[in-house]
Amino acid sequence: MIFSGNTRMSDNEKNIESPCVRNCCLNEHNICLGCFRSLEEICNWSRADSRLRQQFLLNAERRRRHYDQTQAGACISKTHSE
Repeated sequence: MIFSGNTRMSDNEKNIESPCVRNCCLNEHNICLGCFRSLEEICNWSRADSRLRQQFLLNAERRRRHYDQTQAGACISKTHSE
């Protein structure tokens, strides 16, 4: 993803805050297990406009739901196998 260095963000675009929870831990796919953004999304956040930031947030929410579902499934499987 390439951003122009001359792009200025409006106040509206600056109002979309980073979802960072200061609990950074990247998995094997370079997804942060704290905020569920990709490493590319994290690196590009400060230069992204509001539309792109919204997309990053949607991506992160989708990843979080998938992670939560797979973790719940892993716990259930482990419980039933004991």
